[in-house]
Amino acid sequence: MAARSPLVLLVALVLLAAGCTAERPASRPASRPVEAAVDVGLDVDAPEASLLALVVTPGAVERRVSVWQSRTDDGAWVLALSDDGFATRRLLEVPAGTEVAALGAGRYALREGWDATGFRVVGAAPGADRTVRVAGPPAPLGAGEALLSRGEPGRLRLVGVAADGRAHPVPAPRGLHEVSGAGTDRIAGLAFAGRKTYHWSEDGGATWRRSRLGRGTSPTFLARRVPTASGQPHVVLEGSDGATLFPFVALWRAPARGGPWTRTPIAPVPGRGRRDGHVTTTGGWMGADGEVRVLASVGPRSGMWRVAGGRLDRVRGDRPRVVGVPEVSPLLVETGAGVAPGAAVWVGGAPGEAWCTVDDGRHWTRFATR
Repeated sequence: MAARSPLVLLVALVLLAAGCTAERPASRPASRPVEAAVDVGLDVDAPEASLLALVVTPGAVERRVSVWQSRTDDGAWVLALSDDGFATRRLLEVPAGTEVAALGAGRYALREGWDATGFRVVGAAPGADRTVRVAGPPAPLGAGEALLSRGEPGRLRLVGVAADGRAHPVPAPRGLHEVSGAGTDRIAGLAFAGRKTYHWSEDGGATWRRSRLGRGTSPTFLARRVPTASGQPHVVLEGSDGATLFPFVALWRAPARGGPWTRTPIAPVPGRGRRDGHVTTTGGWMGADGEVRVLASVGPRSGMWRVAGGRLDRVRGDRPRVVGVPEVSPLLVETGAGVAPGAAVWVGGAPGEAWCTVDDGRHWTRFATR
């Protein structure tokens, strides 16, 4: 057998360190046990099933949940839960709009439905299931708790859920339209009323800081956060107002501990004898080099781009088709402790597929989702 090159070995070690390993679906059993807590009307293996989201257990990504919706019926979603990379799985029907967050040890906290009709703890085995009751005064998010939100955008409230089914409100500023966090090291969100306001906490919500954005710009500009961990800069993408998509026009950035924000306009990307001024993005993350990567379409070209000094430089990877379609977007971005430098990023590929990168898009591995 020919010796492997040092580059191949390095990539393999990085992938193993992040838990993002290549998977060959053909090697999984043709027939596998499927347990359903309720009658599941959606066949997640059917062509009409659409992959909406992916949640992995930090440090043990073989334990994961994928969220599915029928393209013809949006009233209910189905969770596919697995502790072994989908060699076996459990299917669980939930109301549309259900939010899922990892708790660890193969357990997940659910906020059921857009209207937060209830909270639950579930796992790949039914014995992990717990009924959740939110009670008590507001308290910071505790170690090992998952963060969920409830309420309408602009009036979001936060809830911390433990694996044993206990839950409590988490202090949060008023006016939040969206918020997320993994662990207690950084919770961040945006409020859109009036000037855009970026809120963040690095102590589980015990205290919050805020920065107002948009000075000198349209007050109705679109805004999208880039997920970052404690110790990394705060980043927000700016889109021009009045558009259905997200036209990427500027990048806002502030030091990790807060401070003045800088706004960097995004320069047009040179084309073949012309300049392509129309850039739309579906999201981004912080790269290992401290520069933001975005999935974007620049004129007719779709793919991954590195944002440096307001310039977009295209990233060439070993799977160009994975990011070469306009609608591709991050399913999940993992940052922080236990993740390779930068971020671990999952995106959707062909219907029902997901691909993972831990080196900012240079190499991708297929990731089982059902």
